Amino acid sequence: MMNLIYRGADATAFPTDPIVDYNTAMGADQMALQAGTDFQSLYIAMALSQDLTGVRWPKGFTNTAEVGGQFGDLQVHMMTAHTVGAPASPGVLQLDATVPELAVALVTIPGRPNPDGHGVWILGDESASVLGQTTYLE
Repeated sequence: MMNLIYRGADATAFPTDPIVDYNTAMGADQMALQAGTDFQSLYIAMALSQDLTGVRWPKGFTNTAEVGGQFGDLQVHMMTAHTVGAPASPGVLQLDATVPELAVALVTIPGRPNPDGHGVWILGDESASVLGQTTYLE
């Protein structure tokens, strides 16, 4: 929470249920990611597979992390990464193996408005970072 506040998240605006979207697939090796919203979009992917060894997030994703564990005879993989909120899909999550089950949850991290009332420039956000309309050079 401290890290999110340091990075400008508005902790008072977190919804009771921060997962805003959830997609699943069976027998998949990729999934188109949901369109993000607000300030930052955190994607959490979970897969059950014996063969999965890695994933490739679309360009522009940062702070990727991956952890795994065992569930019966299958391995559970949890992969996370985040990017700016934007009204269009940020791309496709690509897995290096076809997995029996894949799920991707989208968590929205709301932004804190600037004291001057102007928006914050976020590279890659084509809806909230429009020079002269939502953000200004001073």
